[in-house]
Amino acid sequence: MVSLSNLALTYDEQGEHQKALELGKKAYELRCKVLGEEHPDTLVSLSNLALTYDEQGEHQKALELGKKAYELRCKVLGEEHPDTLVSLSN
Repeated sequence: MVSLSNLALTYDEQGEHQKALELGKKAYELRCKVLGEEHPDTLVSLSNLALTYDEQGEHQKALELGKKAYELRCKVLGEEHPDTLVSLSN
């Protein structure tokens, strides 16, 4: 799943946002299924997916997913964890 997430990020960096979105969704869904929605790796995929939506101009969807990632990271990792602070920054 890490390879899939990395591939999605690579497509995103190359400006192929639709392909990045497809792979990002798949990585997130697989991580939810295998690791659970609150697993830190799943939350990384969720945050990446939010950033991809934002780059596509879908700011409302990006905001929804970003908020979800932040709230789950607060719950799982705590408010002061570095990953939670990254979500807050994003």
